[in-house]
Amino acid sequence: MTIKEFVPPTLIAELAGISRQAVWKACQRGNWRGHSLDVRVVRDKGGNAGKQYLVNSTSLPLELQLRLKPIEMPVQNRPKPIARRGRRDRADKGKKRVVISRQWDALV
Repeated sequence: MTIKEFVPPTLIAELAGISRQAVWKACQRGNWRGHSLDVRVVRDKGGNAGKQYLVNSTSLPLELQLRLKPIEMPVQNRPKPIARRGRRDRADKGKKRVVISRQWDALV
C-alpha cells in the first residue's frame, strides 16, 4: 500500500461533517459506524508525542470513499496565471481602462 491510500483524520472529519476529536476516538477504537478501520500510527511533529493517525481510505464507509474520489483527482486543465495571460487573453481586451494614480488620489 502506498502512503497516498492513507488519509489524515482531519480530512475524514471534514468529509463526514463531524469533529476531528470524534474521528480521533474512532481511530483509537479501530472502528467507526460499523466499519473496522485500518489505522496506521506515524510519528510526526506535533502534540501527543508526535503520534499521528492515518486511515486507509479503502477501510472507510463507501459514502466517504466516494466523497474522497473527487479530491484525489488531479486538475487537468489549469488556467494560466493572470500575469502570463497577456493583453489578448484578458476579459477587458480592446476596452479602455482607467488607471488611477496616487497623484490623482491626492487631488480628489
